[in-house]
Amino acid sequence: MKLISLNVEGKKHTEIVFSFLMAEQADVVCLQEAPEDWCPQLQSLGYQTTFAPMLIRTRNETHVEGVIFASKKKHDATTEYYYKSAAEVTDYTKGEREKLAHPVIIGSVILNDITFSIATTHFMVTKDGLADDHQRQGLEELLKTLAPKENHILCGDFNMPRSVNTLYPEVTKIYTDTVPDKFSSSLDRNIHRLGSSTTLNEPIFDSYMVDYIFTQEPYVASDVRLVFGLSDHAAVVGNITVIQPSLT
Repeated sequence: MKLISLNVEGKKHTEIVFSFLMAEQADVVCLQEAPEDWCPQLQSLGYQTTFAPMLIRTRNETHVEGVIFASKKKHDATTEYYYKSAAEVTDYTKGEREKLAHPVIIGSVILNDITFSIATTHFMVTKDGLADDHQRQGLEELLKTLAPKENHILCGDFNMPRSVNTLYPEVTKIYTDTVPDKFSSSLDRNIHRLGSSTTLNEPIFDSYMVDYIFTQEPYVASDVRLVFGLSDHAAVVGNITVIQPSLT
């Protein structure tokens, strides 16, 4: 199964993102900061879509943004909120992070008689990527939500740089980070609004990996790569296979 996860930064890069998706033809696409009205366009490309709202943008054209789970094959999906709820989605124009609702979509897709279970979310943002109480509580609730589920792939924008965030090891106790170490940042230097800003005295475009594909057995990811030039975040692209346990 070919999987793409990408924070699309709303409607700023619509044309280039869709050109990329058409070229890649992934089996499953997980989008963050995605406009709800992208769903019909994804459906026109042959995807079934599930959308979970997080916020309402009121600058320029008012629209709802959130997380999209899209698959070429039919999928079954459930959405659970680990912070606020769909009914509490509200205007985020002024950027108060406590206003954001945080859902996780858990979808299952059957490809070649193999079931793939994928969860996707957009996790809490923090100052300089450092863990704080808001993020700690969010991770506790997210992991509590996912714990009863069958083993799965987890992807999205986690706002959790593995180089500095103390919650990252809590995630990797449960999941395998499949993004190769050679990729140290998933922010796009040429597109991101912060340009050459720094964090912890290090350039964030050299040390700020926040977009991930995490796996649990029996799922294994290969050929995982970042693709820049699409949005303020890079796309994470990987091939997922299922390794059956040995009978010996």
